[in-house]
Amino acid sequence: WRRYGYPHFHQVVGDAVDEVHAAAVAEARRLECSLLTSAWRTLMERRSDQFDLLGLGDPGCSPPNSSVQLTGSAGTARTEHGPPRSSKMELAKALRQVRAIATPEQYTDIRSILVGSLGAEIGQAEDGLSEEDEFALLCILMGTCTDLAPLEQKHSIAIGSAAPDFLARFKPGLWIRSLGPDRHTGYRCFVEVKSTSKDKVTISGAHLAKLRAFADGFGHPLVFAVRFLRFAEPALWVMVDDSQRTRRSITIDVSAFTSGLRPILWDEHAYMLVPGTTFVMTFSPEASGNGMRNVAYGELVELRIVTSGVTYTRAGGEATIAAAFFEAYGLEETSILTVDGRVHVTYSARNMALSIADLLYGFNRLARDEEGRIVYDAGRVLRQLADGLAPGFATRQFIESFAGNFCDMRVLTACGYGNPVDNFARWLETGGTADSG
Repeated sequence: WRRYGYPHFHQVVGDAVDEVHAAAVAEARRLECSLLTSAWRTLMERRSDQFDLLGLGDPGCSPPNSSVQLTGSAGTARTEHGPPRSSKMELAKALRQVRAIATPEQYTDIRSILVGSLGAEIGQAEDGLSEEDEFALLCILMGTCTDLAPLEQKHSIAIGSAAPDFLARFKPGLWIRSLGPDRHTGYRCFVEVKSTSKDKVTISGAHLAKLRAFADGFGHPLVFAVRFLRFAEPALWVMVDDSQRTRRSITIDVSAFTSGLRPILWDEHAYMLVPGTTFVMTFSPEASGNGMRNVAYGELVELRIVTSGVTYTRAGGEATIAAAFFEAYGLEETSILTVDGRVHVTYSARNMALSIADLLYGFNRLARDEEGRIVYDAGRVLRQLADGLAPGFATRQFIESFAGNFCDMRVLTACGYGNPVDNFARWLETGGTADSG
């Protein structure tokens, strides 16, 4: 594994095992031997010459012939044949850590060994954790979150309360009034991440009561961040605070996009295309540069943006970056013309307005690897950031600078969300300070 560039692989897996079993290190290693030996031996037979590089040495035993039942500190029965039912989420967390450092092929091998017949159930748990990663990365890229700490709760302390997913501190400015983050004292809160494939999600019952008890115990407000999966591109997130405690349940739908806290905590605004704007991309089958390539038409050599009777032309690398930026608006072909071997394709936009977060999400998901898979993986990027690496993704500063140039050319128009007066009042409630005007 060191040969493939993952020197911390065993450390990550060991940490995950500690989480699964919530026991002392010695207990965790004993469980690792009994629970995972068969899986690791199968995998390591292909890499026997690298087995010692994991720091495990020879396991020193063969897989037991009969099922050995072990009982951890919480009294949960475990066997060597797979994880206990209560540890499916912990296994999903372990796989998330593996996915952050392994190649897709390596991750697939390890997942098939560890998951077995629990594939569908573990998959659902992994999807939920992926949404947590996506939310965390967007908070970082938006630049308004100064601190974001995942809360890894153990079963043994979940008595009467339940920890939300994150402890966060936001320090947003207010774009509509040109107020910077220096005019905000900071909004500390707990964030619980949810996702749904429906139009709304309801949080109620014992789960809501436990989350409230935890937040009240530390004196911080509780915020729900919901990802609506029906809107894949752009990604639709809604943030709502749990301020009305007389309600026994909370129902969140897409209408809370503007009325909730997202425009405030992310200091969000949108960039709208001027109506009637079209894009004409010229492709050359013979070009051999480093520009964007279309499988059917060839390499992009020129982009013309036509708006309000004015044409702006970009060529080479500038054409590639501009085309990638506007791709997030859902460009659709309207006509194709071939002249002298070059293909001129006219596009119109399906999405007329996108938020900064939408543009970040769409732009960063364009890159593909050699197999055509999306390079963007929130968990992997978070791991790189934690290791002090620079993943090379577009930031809010890039999006605003690029969009600002097109606003100057009157291709885009910047616009806010919601009522400016209401937004200012909510910004003050979260810690903003009034301006002299």
